[in-house]
Amino acid sequence: MLRYHATAALKAINGPVLVLAGDRELVCTPKASERMRWDMPGAQMSLLAAAKHMGLIQHHSNFAKIVSEFSESFLPPKTPVG
Repeated sequence: MLRYHATAALKAINGPVLVLAGDRELVCTPKASERMRWDMPGAQMSLLAAAKHMGLIQHHSNFAKIVSEFSESFLPPKTPVG
């Protein structure tokens, strides 16, 4: 597992990608996350402040906001009602 490299597979991903990492992550470091972002065409990256490996749980509100904003950027504009 520690010797697996997915660089070729990452380059083949076509579609919206958000790499979301904790800025204090020790398992998949921010540097490794940045490398993944560069290997995927058009990927975006965001860091959760003061977050480690369980950042999505530790900072669930901020995580949800980042994912929501990313997702909404691919939806058509909202049509005003009335």
